[in-house]
Amino acid sequence: ALVNKIDFDNVCFFYDVLKHCVNNKVNEFVFKNIKKWFNLLIENKKHLDLSFDSIVKILADSGLNLSSEMEIFNAGNIWMKHNLKCRSKFAFELIKLVRFPLLSKSDIDSVSKTESCFYDCSKSTEYINSALSDRDTNCFSKPHKNRFHAQDNFFMTTDQQKDLNYSYKVFQLKGDATTKVVDFTECSY
Repeated sequence: ALVNKIDFDNVCFFYDVLKHCVNNKVNEFVFKNIKKWFNLLIENKKHLDLSFDSIVKILADSGLNLSSEMEIFNAGNIWMKHNLKCRSKFAFELIKLVRFPLLSKSDIDSVSKTESCFYDCSKSTEYINSALSDRDTNCFSKPHKNRFHAQDNFFMTTDQQKDLNYSYKVFQLKGDATTKVVDFTECSY
């Protein structure tokens, strides 16, 4: 069966090819694996040949397995750089997928200092500056859904916990003094 042929190396290809397919079970299986392998797919640049609508659907999903919203920023940036001439027109649409309230202070510094394709578009630059300014003053006009809610066990060091600028309701804490396993099921900021 087709499902047995899907693996880390070809899951993005199958996602793009099968997204309009009638078989929802195969589509769900492929998308579930993209979410599960998100970090590795981005790290190994397996997402570079995805279509715009596919990359948007993936980056917008709240169930991605990621440790920081910065991974969304980087994934969009790398995807655009792969074919900048054709993809730069999508900068504003992609930057809107980054949930700035979820960025830590160190991630905000990285966004501010990173040479990114997003800064080549005046509309996305304006959006980034506004989002970072709003985040600093805690004045977001609409709530952003937390991506961590889909992860059963999200690992954070104590320093990372202190760096976060929002409160959370913790339903499960395990671990030693330096690392805790946290199950996020509700967040507010």
